[in-house]
Amino acid sequence: MMLSKYPIIKVLVPYIAGIFFASIFPLLPLKLLKYFILLFIIFGVSFIVLCKIFSILQRVALFPLLLSFFLFGFLQTNVKNYSAHFFDHQKNAQFDGKMVAHIMAHPIKKEKTIQVFAKVHHSDMEKNTPIALLTFPKDSLSLSLSKNDWLLVDATLSPPRPPQNPDVFDYRSYLQRRGVSLTAFVQPHEWMLLKHPARPSVSAAAARLQSVFSDLFAASGLSGPEYSVITAILLGNNETMDADLKAGYSAAGVSHILCVSGMHVGIIFMILNFLLKPLDYSVRLRFVKSSLLVLAVWFYAALTGLAPSVQRSATMFTFMTVGGLLRRPVDVFHSLFSSMFFLLLINPLLIFEIGFEMSYLAVFGIVIFQPRLSALLSPKTRIGRYFWELICVSVAAQLSTFPLSVYYFGQFPNYFLLSNLSVMSLSFIVIVTGVVLLAVSWWPAVAGGVGWLLTREIRLMNGIISFINTLPYSVTDHLAFTFLQTLLIYGIITCSFLFFAKKIKILKYCSLILTIVLLVTFTFAKFQRLSNREITFYSINKRTVVGVNRGGEGVLFLDSAAMASSDWYDFHVKNHEWKQNIQNQFVSIDSCFISKSAYLQNRFLCFEGKTIYFLSKRTWLYPEPVPLHVDYLFVQDNAKIPLSRLMKTFEIEEIIIGNNVTPYYQKRWTDSCLAREIPVYSLRENGYLTIRSDI
Repeated sequence: MMLSKYPIIKVLVPYIAGIFFASIFPLLPLKLLKYFILLFIIFGVSFIVLCKIFSILQRVALFPLLLSFFLFGFLQTNVKNYSAHFFDHQKNAQFDGKMVAHIMAHPIKKEKTIQVFAKVHHSDMEKNTPIALLTFPKDSLSLSLSKNDWLLVDATLSPPRPPQNPDVFDYRSYLQRRGVSLTAFVQPHEWMLLKHPARPSVSAAAARLQSVFSDLFAASGLSGPEYSVITAILLGNNETMDADLKAGYSAAGVSHILCVSGMHVGIIFMILNFLLKPLDYSVRLRFVKSSLLVLAVWFYAALTGLAPSVQRSATMFTFMTVGGLLRRPVDVFHSLFSSMFFLLLINPLLIFEIGFEMSYLAVFGIVIFQPRLSALLSPKTRIGRYFWELICVSVAAQLSTFPLSVYYFGQFPNYFLLSNLSVMSLSFIVIVTGVVLLAVSWWPAVAGGVGWLLTREIRLMNGIISFINTLPYSVTDHLAFTFLQTLLIYGIITCSFLFFAKKIKILKYCSLILTIVLLVTFTFAKFQRLSNREITFYSINKRTVVGVNRGGEGVLFLDSAAMASSDWYDFHVKNHEWKQNIQNQFVSIDSCFISKSAYLQNRFLCFEGKTIYFLSKRTWLYPEPVPLHVDYLFVQDNAKIPLSRLMKTFEIEEIIIGNNVTPYYQKRWTDSCLAREIPVYSLRENGYLTIRSDI
């Protein structure tokens, strides 16, 4: 691939660099941002005029062009980020009272709630109209909500909270990338419908059609896991899917099947292209065919929710269709670069979406690596060639995506070839059968038979996934790559490939140097983990969870509520264990525990020279002639003992207030600590607390 053949790269690379630059550095004030945009326009126009007057400037025209697109990416990202980050530095920003909300997108149906993205008009926000995520309990009224509805809401809006525990999913950043700066849970009595426009729209029609198609699948006999799988694969609706089923597909390395992606759009495109084949016999009919294909692809993209991978695929097929209509040679790389630039112009924050990143990396990997892999072997039979091509595609896609996949998800599917060879072929049949079922749904007798066949196909696919996951060593998990390590691995893959493809010797040494640097980073990270000595107070609602970590050997000290149920573990603690390579064991705070790293008795915890006492409302304390020194007093619940009495027993360095302390008692403890100048830390307000020992 010669990059000089693709002039769009000259503007794409600086534009993406501007996006990343804007995401790293603080936001510009709005007034300054306006001046930057004005100066950018003046600079661009002036340079074009000067180039016309002084031809010598055309020789250095490339640099101003690169700078212009860098600034364009920087400014556009700032404009996108401005509203979403508007309240970041406003402490305790809350907005109460009545406000008008305009729903911008179709409601998202969860198991027990309905979520909508809405522009909010509030009297306290005259200069800003933020986007808010409003969550409603699922009932008949909230189910009737739709896009473009106007609501009168009387609830409390507040910015989304930052992560409350280490290495957990950053929900605030996730919402901010979608422009959301406020959230609220709205009770049924806190809102009313003001206006329900009857104006038709493509997105509204797509949402209704998705609901109709889902009902048709149910009417044809599909239910349970089979219904969940077909609506996820064909319609992009995975809200009804069981979590264990999702985890099974993910562990097998084929989770992309359960979300509508480029493959699904490609299959739909192939089916429509075949059906419209008779329109290829004249220029006018080819124009009609191309128009129908583009409209159908984008309507299907809207039908399935316009996921980033679907947008990428639909844009690429649009460019390819238009190129074919104009009798221009269609270059896959040019379509990839053009579609990426087009989508990022519309929304520069798409580049931070996992689906967007994985989709483009997979396609680039297939286009670059697959031809070279395919040339290594030439099977004699058609079936052999089919399976060899499928193997090459799977390996190419896995090679280009596994570093990023490990970085985000921490696991690698060891049997990805087996799952791809079996499930990918079967998923194609499932999609085609699903389309046939929708086409014959008006004929109940035939639809019932097709529905029966589709059910068996999906059961077979689910059975294969279950079998693969029962194989020994099906998944290598607890992997952790840092961002730097991920970049180094991609550098090694790129240099190695170019060395073998172009025989450039210097790339061999570049690959070797990058490999050495990568091994050094792994060694340094392991040494750092082995030297870790830390105590982590997790912020978990109505539970006390305190973890100690000594070189990867960890203990979680839990209260009775946390011991009774482990539903908190996966979301709040598991990712931290994975990232830090900690092997934890569970111990009750009320028990006695002795190990080489920690000592617990009578609710006293000693670890690396630090002493913690867990105070409960059931605790009985007596004055001591010489108060016992305690580094951290952890208040578990609504203990009513006055701090003045407590200080006759303990000499306290700092007080930590747990999440199971109510706001009333939290204020009492905070006020008492401030009066006596004792440092106090609230897990409810500030999130988790990690204390590291100096060694």
